[in-house]
Amino acid sequence: DLWAYFAVGGLSFGYLVVFAETRKPDMGGNFWVKALRHIYAGLAIYVLLMTGIVARATSARAPSLAAAAALGALAMGVARFESLVWEALPFEAIAEVDFAEGASAPFSKRAYVQPECVIDHAEEHHEKAPASSGHGYEKRSDGTD
Repeated sequence: DLWAYFAVGGLSFGYLVVFAETRKPDMGGNFWVKALRHIYAGLAIYVLLMTGIVARATSARAPSLAAAAALGALAMGVARFESLVWEALPFEAIAEVDFAEGASAPFSKRAYVQPECVIDHAEEHHEKAPASSGHGYEKRSDGTD
């Protein structure tokens, strides 16, 4: 019974994480970049720690050198990340990437209309007195100013 609980939980939370919110046109800002830098620092600490543990556990150098080789891959990832120009990326480039990935339009296709601008057709057919603009330059009924 416990496996069914976790299976249902995994499916439902897997759906919620991906589809609960719509995609928003946001780059994440400074906090996102700082968080990714912290992840790279944590990965470097982890690789160094594992290299030391492997070196201490075995007398051969090959396993510890293989573990240390992960630092090279990590350095290439950091260099690639730091080469991104995230602060000055034009919006058109972001939109091209989004649509190239097959993402849906980030905004709703339905246009927003202010309620004050909506014409009520029921009121249009009733006879109303012409409204004065208040500045005193309305046209007279004979067409003159």
